[in-house]
Amino acid sequence: MVMMHAPVSLSCSSALKACLESSMAAKLSETVAVAAHACRDSLLRAETLIQLGLIPKPHSHTQRVPHIRQVFNWDCGLACVLMVLRAAGIHSEDFSSLRNLCSITSIWTVDLAYLLRRFGLEVEFTTITIGANPEYAKESFYREHMAEDGSRVERLFQEAAAAGITVTRRSVSCAELKERMLAGSALVIALVDKTRLAGHSVPAMQAPPISPGLASRLGLAPSYTGHYIVICGYDPATDRFVIKDPASAAEMNSVPCASLEAARHAYGTDEDLLLVTAPSSPSLSSSVVNF
Repeated sequence: MVMMHAPVSLSCSSALKACLESSMAAKLSETVAVAAHACRDSLLRAETLIQLGLIPKPHSHTQRVPHIRQVFNWDCGLACVLMVLRAAGIHSEDFSSLRNLCSITSIWTVDLAYLLRRFGLEVEFTTITIGANPEYAKESFYREHMAEDGSRVERLFQEAAAAGITVTRRSVSCAELKERMLAGSALVIALVDKTRLAGHSVPAMQAPPISPGLASRLGLAPSYTGHYIVICGYDPATDRFVIKDPASAAEMNSVPCASLEAARHAYGTDEDLLLVTAPSSPSLSSSVVNF
């Protein structure tokens, strides 16, 4: 009797096991299908929000800008203008022609705005100081040329509107810069303190408070060194801006947002920015690049 029932018992057990496995597989398959459907719906919703501009794009966006190095210690601004011109498809100019058009070695942001406008590009010049800041006459970086540059710079500011240059007294937020870079709506030439560009910062002073300018003159902070760069992209995954630095041998540099903010808000920059677009389209030639 035992020998007869054992095979039957084993057969039932195997059948039950197979049935359970089949049921579990079916439920697992159903669960996976539901999860996949939910994931697809989530991705579709995210894509819709991106298209509507309600959430930022998940990838970085970098505009194509050829890298051009400066030749002298004073022509970083001209190198930036040349890079922007090339990005806009203007290849007829070089350093020599730009130096002829801007025949000075003490170059201010407003000089660069006039150069860009001369070639038909749309330029918005944002700054927190309209004209030459007289406080900078005490700074070693400005001291030598401030007396002769002051009246010229003031005149250029006064005539900017007639030249087709929009000058706005405002501080551009980091959020706006990020949005512009992700949208590819403009290239930006920024005046920065070169000593802070690599992330260097001056430790916060304890009481009594002291101005950055005085700290610099007392040797308590790195001396201000004005320098122009082109901001051409942003990577939200790493919170880093992509820049073209005419003083760098690297074709492209990636700078932490905090470092760029410290460099462009440093005492001596007036937070000068040139927001440049081509007249025929809302953006210069661009390309999405994943880093």
